Amino acid sequence: MATTTVPSGTKSNVTVATVGTNGVKITGYYAVLYLGSKQNATGYTPVTFKTVTGKAYSVLVENYEQCLFSHWKDTNSTNPKRNFTASGPVTYTAVYSGSCNTG
Repeated sequence: MATTTVPSGTKSNVTVATVGTNGVKITGYYAVLYLGSKQNATGYTPVTFKTVTGKAYSVLVENYEQCLFSHWKDTNSTNPKRNFTASGPVTYTAVYSGSCNTG
């Protein structure tokens, strides 16, 4: 996936999407955006958060009932909280396993 780099301080977006281990899109899973250590925004997937390029953020996705976070699709990281520095529009996809609502 290509990302576009834009000048520092420019407004941008990060989108959080969710899929099951079978690749089928699932929706309605809670996500939190942090700016540094402070909660900045929340929403339900798929969700797009506003960011500012050059600033350090993290995004956290949560489990729901028997649908459990497995990994991030692009990195295979099993940590549900991922850190990033905003550098342009990007989509991060969380993969869930278990009994998931395909919404």
